[in-house]
Amino acid sequence: MSVRASCFIAKELSFKDVVTLFWTDSKIVLGYINNEKRIYHIFVGNCVQEIHEKSAPSDWNQVRTKNNPADFASRGLRVYELIENEMLLNGPGFLVADAPLPSEFNQEQLDPNDTELRKGMTTVLATQIETFLAPMDKLQRLEIFSSWNAARRAWRYALR
Repeated sequence: MSVRASCFIAKELSFKDVVTLFWTDSKIVLGYINNEKRIYHIFVGNCVQEIHEKSAPSDWNQVRTKNNPADFASRGLRVYELIENEMLLNGPGFLVADAPLPSEFNQEQLDPNDTELRKGMTTVLATQIETFLAPMDKLQRLEIFSSWNAARRAWRYALR
């Protein structure tokens, strides 16, 4: 959603050559974005593909949980603590600072047993060729059908 919003804003405001940074608190999402060799299930694969088409993996950073205002609601803070917290109104301080942006993501943290990764698939093709040139008795011919109705349909088709 953030990539789509960024493209929409840049298009509507006619911005050119804008440096865009994206922030997420999910190490799993960063692992998906930074790992181009994995094959994901359809939904995640389509999302990762759209992110790669409209941004670069280097544009994505991780925000630490202590600097993430979205996590305040799940921390059980009291109302007066929320009112006094400047980060809710202004965002994390590192967004406006001139210092390098913090990121603690390490690509090795991606779990190889993740359920969104497709498992390797093997396709096996087996064919069996039967010839009807060998003489068959009438009962053997009926054995190739799975049911009496299937045999009747084949017989009606042959007569037609």
